[in-house]
Amino acid sequence: MSSIRKEQAAMHKAQLKEEELRNNGHQPIIHEYANIDIDKIAKEADKEANEVLAKVIKESKPEAKTVSKPKSVVKTKAKVDHKK
Repeated sequence: MSSIRKEQAAMHKAQLKEEELRNNGHQPIIHEYANIDIDKIAKEADKEANEVLAKVIKESKPEAKTVSKPKSVVKTKAKVDHKK
């Protein structure tokens, strides 16, 4: 009886291997996201980057205006009268 079970288990195992090879082994694996449009994603990323850059520039401009310019220092020479 155990020899029959072993034969059936071996046959079942062989059938599973054949089915697995038929389903997966002889075909290229197709990824779920294989048909994504890379150019479209790149354009969206560029658009988002430009928006972020514009926002940063807009926020940084008022800060640049608040920075005071250094005042110029006027150096004068003292006039000394040499009377002899």
